[in-house]
Amino acid sequence: GKGHRFNTYTVFWMIVCTLQLDNQQLPNVQNLAERATRKRQYGPWNCSVPEIKEIKRNISNISLGKEYVGII
Repeated sequence: GKGHRFNTYTVFWMIVCTLQLDNQQLPNVQNLAERATRKRQYGPWNCSVPEIKEIKRNISNISLGKEYVGII
């Protein structure tokens, strides 16, 4: 029938927003960047992570990230 069609991206961001805003269980950008640069220690992923300052500049105008920018 006709209803809300959620793709994977939509569902992912619904989960992210719920965890970050309601439960505040997500790590901040600094923790994610540090974890990505130590991929051998934490996991097999292959990430190319920009400088923290560059990440801060990119997220500084996003309402979801504003309260976390100060933590970095």
